[in-house]
Amino acid sequence: MDNLKRSATRSVIWAYASRYSGKLLVFVSTLVLARLLLQEDFGVAGYALVVIAFLETISGLGIGPALIYQRDEPITRDTGFWLGLGAGLTLMTLTWLGAPLLATFFQDPRAADVSRVLALALPLSALGNIHVALLEKHLQFGKKLIPELTNSVVKVLFSIGFALFDFGAWSLIYGQLAGTAAGVATVWIVNPWRPSMRFEASAAHSLLNYGTRIIAVGILGFLVSNIGFFFVGRFMSAAIVGVYVLALRIPTVLIKESAQVINNVLFPVFTKIKDDTAKLGRGYLSVMRYFALLTVPLGLGLAAVAEPFVLSLLTDKWAEMIPVIRLAAIYVMLLSLGFNAGTVFKAVGRPGLIIRLSLLRLAILLPSVGWAVVQQESLIAVMAVQVGAIMLHLLICWSILTRILQLSLGQLLAVMLPAVTAGIIMYAGVVATITVLSDSSPFLQLLAGVVAGALLYGSVIWVWQRKMLLQGYRQLRSAFSPQRS
Repeated sequence: MDNLKRSATRSVIWAYASRYSGKLLVFVSTLVLARLLLQEDFGVAGYALVVIAFLETISGLGIGPALIYQRDEPITRDTGFWLGLGAGLTLMTLTWLGAPLLATFFQDPRAADVSRVLALALPLSALGNIHVALLEKHLQFGKKLIPELTNSVVKVLFSIGFALFDFGAWSLIYGQLAGTAAGVATVWIVNPWRPSMRFEASAAHSLLNYGTRIIAVGILGFLVSNIGFFFVGRFMSAAIVGVYVLALRIPTVLIKESAQVINNVLFPVFTKIKDDTAKLGRGYLSVMRYFALLTVPLGLGLAAVAEPFVLSLLTDKWAEMIPVIRLAAIYVMLLSLGFNAGTVFKAVGRPGLIIRLSLLRLAILLPSVGWAVVQQESLIAVMAVQVGAIMLHLLICWSILTRILQLSLGQLLAVMLPAVTAGIIMYAGVVATITVLSDSSPFLQLLAGVVAGALLYGSVIWVWQRKMLLQGYRQLRSAFSPQRS
C-alpha cells in the first residue's frame, strides 16, 4: 500500500472516530431532549439553527477548501484568518439588524431573538476555521478528534442541563454556542499555529478567486437541502416545524455524518491525484463500494424500524413523525450517496458543475415543495417530492461524473449493487419481524428489528462480498501497522 493510501485510510478511521464519538453523544442527547422539550421548542430553535447554518456557508468565504487546494504559504494562512473573522463579525451584525425580517418571514417573533443570540457563533467559528483547515490539509484527523469531541460533549451537557431547568428552545441555542466556543478553544490547543497581523491583497484575491465558487456551491447546496424547511417554516406552525426538524435531524446524525467524514478526507486526497484520471476513477469506485455498504443499511434500516423507534425512544408525543422519518431516512441516504461526486468535481477544479446541477435541482424543488406545503399541507408530501428530486439529481450527477473519470454509469452502479440488494433483503426481513411482533412492546420490536436486520445484512454481504470485506480488513490493518524501511 503506498503512503497516500495508508494515510488516507488512517485519516478516514480517525475522522470516523472523531465524528461518531461526538455524534453518538449528540444522537443520544437528541433522544433525551425530544422527551424533555416540546415539538414547538425544536421548531423555534430550528429557525435560528438553519439561518445561522446558512450564514456560516457564507462567512467561511470558501477559505478552508481554498487553503487545502492551494500551496501552503504563511501569508495565505494569515490573510485567510483575518478575512474569515471579518466576514463572521459582519454577518453577525447584519443578523442582529435583520432579525425582525426573520420574525416576519417565519411569522413568529421568537425567531428574531434566537437568531440574534446564535449569531454569536459566526465570529466564534471563524476563530478556528483556519486551524481546522490546516489539520485537514495535512490529514491530521487524529488531532482533529479532540476539538470535535469537546464541541459535542459541551453542547450535549449544556443543552440537557438547560432543558432540565425548563429553558425550552433556548436550551438548544445555548448548547450550540457553548459547544462552538469549547471546540474553538480546543483546536487552538491542538494546532499550535497562530495568526500574525499580516494581510496581503494578492493572497486574499487568490483565496477568494477559488473560495467564491465554493461559496456559490455551498449556498446552492444549502438551499436545495433546506428548501423544505423554509416552506414549512413560512407556512406551518412552530410545532410542525419541530416535527420536520427532528425527522431530518435523526437520519442526518446517523447517516449523513459518515458522508461528511469521508468528504473531509477525500478532498485533500483527491487533489493530490487530480491529474491522474485513471487513479482518481479507481479511487472513487473503491470509496463508493465501501461507502454504500455503510450508508444503505443505515438508511433502509431506520426506515424499517421507524415506528418502534419513535414510539419507544421518543414516546407517542412524536407519533405523527413516523411516516415523515421513514421518507427522511431514504432521502438522507440518497443525498449522502451523492456527496462524494461533489468532492471529485471540486478536486479537479470544476465546482461550476456543482452549481449547475444544484440550480437544476432547485428548479425542480421550488414548485414541487411549494405545492406539497401550500396545497397538500403535508410533511409526508414534502419529503416524498424531495426523495423524487434527489433520485433524478443523482442519475444526472453520476452520468456527468463517470464521463469525467472515464468510467461507465454501469461500473458505478455495479459497485453499489451488493449493498442495495442486501439492504432490500434486510428491509423486508425487518418489516416481517416487526409485523410478527406487532402485539409486543415497541422497544422489543425495535430491538428484534435491529438484530434481525444486522444478521440478515451481514450474512448476505459476507456470502456475496467476503473477498472484498477481507481486503478492506487487510487494508485497515496495514494502514496502522508500522511501515517497513
